[in-house]
Amino acid sequence: MPVAGAIPYSAPGVAAGELVHLPAGTPITAANAAGRVVLRDFPALDRGYLAEPLLNKDMVDAGLAEAAGVVVAFPFPHEQVKGYWDPHLGTHYRVPGVFVGSDAAASLRPGTHTTIGVLAGRAPAVTRSVIATLPGLGGERIVLDTNTDGVGWVQENGTVALLALAEHFARLPLRCRPRTIEFVFATGHLHRPAEGSEFRARALDAEYDSGSVAFAFVLEHLGTREYLPAGGSLRPTGLAELSGWFAGSPALQQAAATALAARGVDRTFVLPGSDVPVPGRVPQQCSFGGIGTHFHSHLVPTMAMISGPWTLWAPSFGAAAVDHDRMRRQVLAAGDAVTALASVPRDQIAGPYPDLRRARASGAPTCAHDLPPEWAPTG
Repeated sequence: MPVAGAIPYSAPGVAAGELVHLPAGTPITAANAAGRVVLRDFPALDRGYLAEPLLNKDMVDAGLAEAAGVVVAFPFPHEQVKGYWDPHLGTHYRVPGVFVGSDAAASLRPGTHTTIGVLAGRAPAVTRSVIATLPGLGGERIVLDTNTDGVGWVQENGTVALLALAEHFARLPLRCRPRTIEFVFATGHLHRPAEGSEFRARALDAEYDSGSVAFAFVLEHLGTREYLPAGGSLRPTGLAELSGWFAGSPALQQAAATALAARGVDRTFVLPGSDVPVPGRVPQQCSFGGIGTHFHSHLVPTMAMISGPWTLWAPSFGAAAVDHDRMRRQVLAAGDAVTALASVPRDQIAGPYPDLRRARASGAPTCAHDLPPEWAPTG
C-alpha cells in the first residue's frame, strides 16, 4: 500500500500484527494495542501543526504499549500529504509509524493481519549554526534569527529573508547602522534536543544585562497562502494565511504595527503571545508561536513573525504554498522595523523586560526551557 511517508523519528524495522482502529480520544494502552498495528485518524484540528503534541503522545504511548506500529490516516489524498514531516520534536520513537492519505486509508480493514515497515538508519551527525556579524557604529547588537532545516517552501523560508536583509543592510553606509546586526542561521529545529535557537537565546540571556543586546527578531514561515479542507482535500481560499507578529514591549509593538501598515501586509496580528497568560509568571505569556519563544521566554526583548498554514509540514504544495509578493512585503516590513528601532534607546525598546528579569532573579516562576528528550521512554 502506498504510504505518504514515515512518521519522523519512528523506529526503523518491520513488524506485523492485527490492525486495530482506535478512535481519537481512546488512549493507546497495552490492553488494546500490544502486538497490534494501531490505526489512528489524523487529529481534527483547525491547522495541522496543532496536532504535534497529539501525534507525539500517540507514538510514545504506542511504544509503551509495545504495539507493532502506528498508521496515521489523513482526511486528504496521498498526493497532498506525501512527505509530511511532523512531529519534529526529534525524539526517537520505539515503534515504526507511517502516514497514509485518505485514498489508501479507505482500503485499510481493521481486524486484518497487517505488516508495517520503516526503512531507515540512524547515525551520529554534527550540524552547526551559522552566525554572521555586520558591524555598526556601536557594539550593541540587533539579533535576527531563523532556522535552517526544513522540508518545503514554507518551513525554512526565513533563511531567504535573513539573506535579503543582510544584503540590504550591508549596502548601507556605516553611519546608517547605529547598532551592529547579528544574523543567526540556527540548526536543530527539526531535531529539537539540539535546537540552535534555544542555545543562542541562552547565550543572549546570559549577556543581556551587560548591555550588549538591544533586541532579537525571528522570521519564519513567510508569504504563506491559506489552504483549508474542502471536499476531502486541501484547497486554496485565495486569501493569505493568518499570521502573527509577536512583540514583547510597547516600542516593539508600535514598530511592528507601523511597518505592517506601511507595507500593506494584511491578515497579520500584532500580539503579546499565543498562549494563555499565567499571572505571577515572568513573562505571563511564554509562547511567540515558534522559535521566537526561545528568546522571549529567556527575557530578551523579542519580535517574531510567523504563520502556521496547513502547508507547513506538507512539502508537496511546493512553490504554490507561498505568495512571493506578500513575502517580499513582509521582509520589507521587517527591514522597516529594524531601521525604525536602530537608534531607539535600549531601555525604551526593552519596556517591561528589565522588570521581568529582576523578578526572575528574585525567584518568580518563569517559562520552561527543557528541550525534548532524544529517546521516547520505555516501560
